[in-house]
Amino acid sequence: MIKRDLFMSSEFGQNLMRLLDAGSVDHRNKMTQIIDDFIRSFPQMLRGGQITQYTIETILRRFRDQIIRSEGEMMHKYTIVASRQIYQLFQKNLGSIETEFVEKKKDLTETKQTLNQTQKELADSNNRVQSLANLIEEADVSIQSLMEERDSLHTSVSETIRKYNEVQRELEGDKVKIKKYETQLAAMQNEASTALDSLANKLSDQERKWQERFEREEKKWQLRLLEATMKQEEGIGAQTPFKEDDFRDFDPNKTDSKKEDDKTKTESAPGTT
Repeated sequence: MIKRDLFMSSEFGQNLMRLLDAGSVDHRNKMTQIIDDFIRSFPQMLRGGQITQYTIETILRRFRDQIIRSEGEMMHKYTIVASRQIYQLFQKNLGSIETEFVEKKKDLTETKQTLNQTQKELADSNNRVQSLANLIEEADVSIQSLMEERDSLHTSVSETIRKYNEVQRELEGDKVKIKKYETQLAAMQNEASTALDSLANKLSDQERKWQERFEREEKKWQLRLLEATMKQEEGIGAQTPFKEDDFRDFDPNKTDSKKEDDKTKTESAPGTT
């Protein structure tokens, strides 16, 4: 959008304001609103194409027709004169308008730089996600270590049973000793079972803690990624074009022979309306 302050501070804008100051308050307010709409929609009407004499005159003719229509049947002589003078001022200041269009391109460049910064922030977010993946890998290693400890305990229990069997063969004739070792074995089995249950609980608790940590980290970085995306969308901005009703009565075929020739030459150029 062409900045109104920059537009109205130019020599052309100052001449336009002096012209409007000569009219009534209602007329000046109405004309100012039309000017604001025109300034806001001018880049949209160009559609990114080259600024040609025919394109500018076509757009200005629409602008003039809109000024005239705004007064309706009660349009007085001053309005007609002022509308024509405004139209002539626009025709004489095409260079100033083109300068404002260049300013618009500069704004678009700044927007592109903002987008590049947003892309950098997204890349940083991806790095954070990779860090989270590394944490998950560390959790897997820790869980694997607990499982190895459990297997080691199973091996220890198996070794105890083997020793029990050896003692049972050696003391087969000694029931008292056998009973003693049976009691010891039962106690060891109870301890082993208790230890296995404890390890199982530790493993479950560790898995729960890692899962909670993963979910917290994931939510945090999803939120940062969403914030970065919203910043990117806010940097693009929006432009308000003319309403369709503003140009309903505009007939592009009502031009003199010279402008028809210019139109024929520029029909193939991009951005011609």
